[in-house]
Amino acid sequence: MFGVIELSETMVAAGADKTPLQQTTESAYRQVFALLETLHYPYLFRFWNYIVAIDTHSFGLERYRQFNQGRQDVFLAPPIWRIAWVTHSRQSISRLMCAARICCCKLRPPR
Repeated sequence: MFGVIELSETMVAAGADKTPLQQTTESAYRQVFALLETLHYPYLFRFWNYIVAIDTHSFGLERYRQFNQGRQDVFLAPPIWRIAWVTHSRQSISRLMCAARICCCKLRPPR
């Protein structure tokens, strides 16, 4: 299964301990994991993330660090699931994901 999710940071207010990007990142991953669990896709192979202006600063912190903190909060939480997306708007994040119902073998290039 291939999937895409795009969420806007502008829909989230900054909290006392989390920036809108952190909250949006957490929300996106939780939604993807919930979908994978519901559809019985236990094997997640890959995420591709796109974050607008990832190397700029907001809320006193580089946006890349904000994204990583949001992602880490999801992965450190009790196991539920984990996933990715693509964006066109200025204040949104996107994730693309690839998942499967069966585990695949490692493929190696021929020698």
